[in-house]
Amino acid sequence: MNIKKFKDSEKILLAYMQLIRLKNCVIVFFAIFITAAMVSGGISISEKIFFAAAAAFIITAAGNIFNDYYDYVIDKINRPDRPIPSGKVKRSDAMMLSLTLFLVGIALAYNINLICFAVAGVNVIILMIYARYSKKMLLVSNFIVSYLVASVFIFGGLAAAGEIVEAKPIFVLSVCAFLMTFSREIVKDIEDIKGDEKSGAETLPIQIGVEKAKNVAVIFLVFAVLLGFVPYIFKLINNLSYYLFVIIVADIVFLYSLTKQPKESQKMMVAGIVIALLAFFAGSVF
Repeated sequence: MNIKKFKDSEKILLAYMQLIRLKNCVIVFFAIFITAAMVSGGISISEKIFFAAAAAFIITAAGNIFNDYYDYVIDKINRPDRPIPSGKVKRSDAMMLSLTLFLVGIALAYNINLICFAVAGVNVIILMIYARYSKKMLLVSNFIVSYLVASVFIFGGLAAAGEIVEAKPIFVLSVCAFLMTFSREIVKDIEDIKGDEKSGAETLPIQIGVEKAKNVAVIFLVFAVLLGFVPYIFKLINNLSYYLFVIIVADIVFLYSLTKQPKESQKMMVAGIVIALLAFFAGSVF
């Protein structure tokens, strides 16, 4: 009996880990520490930085849950194995957890500084609007997700510095993240086109066709790759050789992702973003 309860609890835990997209939340968590290190020039684990990382993790988790709540119908077609459409997590439970996490995340941001509190509050509102209307906003929804990803690095920098100082490397990192995420969101729309069409969604692949949408995704990806060389060319970071080596590895991953099918391609893009983040970290700290 105890073994059965343990297995049931394990299944529930795994379902919630899938619901919050634990991997993405962990990436966001460590992105805050890396961005803070870029500002301070060394690894910093102060109380404010920890609050910032925790707030970013929790708000990201809440946003993912909130999005799945509203994507229930589409996910029944595109991703029937996800926690809510599969019945592993009740929709009502998911909504309550999401709202609770949003409040906790905002409370943590309040303990950092007022500007971080404001950024967190604005992002929560944007996440809610996105979840409710994203499938009807065409490229606006892609823009919103790209902004939210880029804002993570700004949030980390503000938590470390309290204001924008020597922000050039963080600005470049944020713009790279924006462009790469925009490309990835288009690829995700291509992957989801079947369910989106049936639900009446308005996405770029539906409006202009899959091939043209792929070309748009490639353009954003190439711009992100080229922008990644700006810190090296203009000497915006400390260790140029470390940075150049790691950013080239990231670019290879990005470009190779173009040869893959949408599902695998967007996963490789996430890996490329992580490697690019490590490039900025290595160039700024070592």
